[in-house]
Amino acid sequence: MTESVEKIPRFPFVLVDVEPDAADEMSGELFELGADGIEERDGTTLAKGPAGLVTLVASFATHDSAKEAVAQIDPKHHPRLEEIIGDAWRDAWKEHFHPFLLCDGLVVAPPWETYDGKLGEARVLELEPGRAFGTGLHETTSLVAQALAKHAAALAGKNVLDVGCGSGILSLVALAFGAARARAIDNDADVIGVA
Repeated sequence: MTESVEKIPRFPFVLVDVEPDAADEMSGELFELGADGIEERDGTTLAKGPAGLVTLVASFATHDSAKEAVAQIDPKHHPRLEEIIGDAWRDAWKEHFHPFLLCDGLVVAPPWETYDGKLGEARVLELEPGRAFGTGLHETTSLVAQALAKHAAALAGKNVLDVGCGSGILSLVALAFGAARARAIDNDADVIGVA
């Protein structure tokens, strides 16, 4: 009798370093080479790229397809193949997620840490984004949150629509600054439980 051994999942990805103005073009090239998805890392993201550069992290379905992509990328971009083995990566981001000031008067804190007041007096938005986009650490989320804070008086009592809500962070920011209601929608089924 043969016992079936459950395979440990492997997630291959290719990393390349490019100048910021070349990131979109290289992303297109990576998709043409078979990438399933691409993450951008730079000085503003949780995981940083090299100073002054953008690191593109392209996921691939198989090790072989990732290896083929590396062989076709210009060596000046330092293409490299790495793999995540197992599922521990799904929660690894938590070690980097600590309370931070999202905008004037609002701190975002994960539920596993208590906000100690070191960032000043502020409302505290407890958020566990899981695998959904929207920790508040990405520049676009931060800029919109700042705009909501700046226009809090005009926001008071209004209804808000958050399209592509991810974690729902911007809906929650709008509510914190006085919106009467927020409707959050997204086409990613994984975000429903998070939002």
